[in-house]
Amino acid sequence: MRKKWIWTIAGVAALYGASILLTGLLARQADASSPRSESTGVMEGAEPFSLGDKDADVAVLFVHGFVGATDNFADVPQRVADLGV
Repeated sequence: MRKKWIWTIAGVAALYGASILLTGLLARQADASSPRSESTGVMEGAEPFSLGDKDADVAVLFVHGFVGATDNFADVPQRVADLGV
């Protein structure tokens, strides 16, 4: 019975590792094919930007995950800025 659990755990770990590798490869491929600004080298649409009042007492930094995209937060940043943050 114990060997069965070891093989099950090993199989799950292998699948998880493979999914991480595949995600990384797909992200690198998408990153390499994305157009970039000639002056900064930053992907077009991925440039930093600010919203809201620069003198506000509170600020929020939105950070997406490793394979995130510019639209991960939809209109939430603008809504937060409209609240005065």
